[in-house]
Amino acid sequence: MKLLFINHNPEGLGTYFRCYFLARYLADRGHTTTIVCSSKKKFDLTIARREVCPGVEVVTLPAVVLHKYATGRAPRGLIGSFYAGFGRYDLIHAFAVSQPEAGVPAIAAYLLRRGPIVTDWDDDWGLGILADHPAPLRMFYDVMERNVIKVGAVTTVVSEHLRNRAMDCGIPEQKIHKITNGANIDDIQPMDRTTCRMELNIPQGEPVIVSMGHTYYIHKIYFLLDAFREVVKKVPEAKLYLVGGLDPAEVADYCGDLMNNIIVAGERPFAEIKYYLGAANILALPMDSSIFEISRFPIRIGDYLASGRPIVANAVGEPKAIIESEGCGITSGPEDLEGFTEALCRLLSDPNEADRLGGLARTAAEERYCWQKQAEKLDAVYADLMDT
Repeated sequence: MKLLFINHNPEGLGTYFRCYFLARYLADRGHTTTIVCSSKKKFDLTIARREVCPGVEVVTLPAVVLHKYATGRAPRGLIGSFYAGFGRYDLIHAFAVSQPEAGVPAIAAYLLRRGPIVTDWDDDWGLGILADHPAPLRMFYDVMERNVIKVGAVTTVVSEHLRNRAMDCGIPEQKIHKITNGANIDDIQPMDRTTCRMELNIPQGEPVIVSMGHTYYIHKIYFLLDAFREVVKKVPEAKLYLVGGLDPAEVADYCGDLMNNIIVAGERPFAEIKYYLGAANILALPMDSSIFEISRFPIRIGDYLASGRPIVANAVGEPKAIIESEGCGITSGPEDLEGFTEALCRLLSDPNEADRLGGLARTAAEERYCWQKQAEKLDAVYADLMDT
């Protein structure tokens, strides 16, 4: 089939990766996919098209970033509507339809074409992400989210929370399919810790905790920093590597006395990520109990599983269910600082147990949570739609 994926994110950010990896492995199953998304530049008036891997092309639409609420979304919604309404595709899959650049094309496809439309829900915007934003904005996205999702013949979701939200919106349960985000087992594999540390100039004997994160990360990092403070009391040589979109000054303001033990690596090229994961004794996943967290399936949990390292998390939602059912790490409650700290210290002091849990993580990635498995499930959803 010839597929069109509509997404609001810039290329290389957030839900774009969900689109990219699903498309990449749908290509192995004989499909071709065009992903329409935003340019990652802050000022770009062009429409660009390129092939990113065999069977997958990306079309980036113009972006003019004037403010966090003014990025050219309306024009992208109109341009995307042309692709959705008039493009020659067998099936259209619209991701994050609460966003105008995905929701408006989904409506256009519903009104202008006869082929099947699938809508996707991977974040709770109205009740979650925008909970602290101005009321008019929150209400707009909530109305979009709860109504545009219904234009799909079926809906895909990443979590049980969003399955329930979709049913609350009136979508029959049999039309809701759980397709989680996946583990990138081809590009991220268990690596020799010594090799990884040599690559990153990390001392070989150092007890290393690694945490990756991007979206809304700073709101959860304080819990991890508080736990790490307690870890250092018991393991003074421990180091915490923070990989992702964090401001070092903000971390230093919160725990300046610990900065000899904390390395804020910042955003790193993807080629380096496997080395940070491989260098770790433990991978930390700080979360909170907000609807935002409960609704989502963080991309990094798949990377963690693929790396074959144990996970310590004060987890909720899908990550909690995976870690506990697969036995690939240790979880504590969202506010259980003592339990989180104890888990980190326990695995730092017991490398054999850490390796055992890491092996279970890789097995889970390969057998149940890889992107290939998610693409296989999505392919079956598409086949059923085309047969009806």
